[in-house]
Amino acid sequence: FHAGFCDPELEMLKLRGAITRHEALPLVFANGDYKGWFVPTDVRVTTRQVMRDGTLIWLEAELTLREYVRPVVLVEETSKQEPVATEQPDPNGQVKKPAQTVNRAPASRPASAPPTRSAR
Repeated sequence: FHAGFCDPELEMLKLRGAITRHEALPLVFANGDYKGWFVPTDVRVTTRQVMRDGTLIWLEAELTLREYVRPVVLVEETSKQEPVATEQPDPNGQVKKPAQTVNRAPASRPASAPPTRSAR
């Protein structure tokens, strides 16, 4: 952080606050490249330049990050159209019911049949 762009002391306090709050923040590089959400876990500060009265001009911060994966929340969706398989009136005005599905058991295999099929 350099005083020509920001207040280094204020930015350092923001970072330390995010660490103590365990707050997930988006990681966006200077070129706009978005890398996802990360939680800062540790920071190491190196003072590079100060004024005679101790005011920070330039400091470097090495930040340790842990990736944060946002939980997926499933939203119940409502239908956007009327159901198709409902009782519909036919052209004569009589109500026509939808077709019924009939589940049938497959025919049993004869006892003399082999347990597996062989290619002939």
